[in-house]
Amino acid sequence: MPDELRSPIKHHLVLHRLDPEQGIRRFYSLTIERDLFGTIRLVRNWGRIGTNGQELAVLMHGKVDEGWRV
Repeated sequence: MPDELRSPIKHHLVLHRLDPEQGIRRFYSLTIERDLFGTIRLVRNWGRIGTNGQELAVLMHGKVDEGWRV
């Protein structure tokens, strides 16, 4: 199996929004990864900095082309 198919994490993006005057301290995170069964997942995390926030994962059912279109 090629190395690019073994890697558990393909892409990771983290954004922060800070505005001390308005008390805004937020984070947004997107990760495209493979789970233990090889299924591609888009994982979204968001919330207030310093907390665990919330998470939502969308399964791509192993379709590589579909995963990269996201």
